[in-house]
Amino acid sequence: MEKNNNDYNEVYKGITRIIKTKEKDKDVWFAVIGNTIVSRGTFNTKEECLNDLEKTDYEQICKIALAVTTALKDYKPKKVKEV
Repeated sequence: MEKNNNDYNEVYKGITRIIKTKEKDKDVWFAVIGNTIVSRGTFNTKEECLNDLEKTDYEQICKIALAVTTALKDYKPKKVKEV
């Protein structure tokens, strides 16, 4: 689990991040790969968000494939200082 500007950030099944944040003073959950949202909107609970991810259909698979491709294209490894 990682804390940052969001209230909660967790890795789910390797590459998907589940994020909880505030929207109009209400907690909402959504899923992202890289910088692309792959859930079908925002959800009131983490369980609803995870259930949405598990319902795979053609549109969902295309969203995930596009998100992975975009993340790979935009990936820039961090330079490591030599010791």
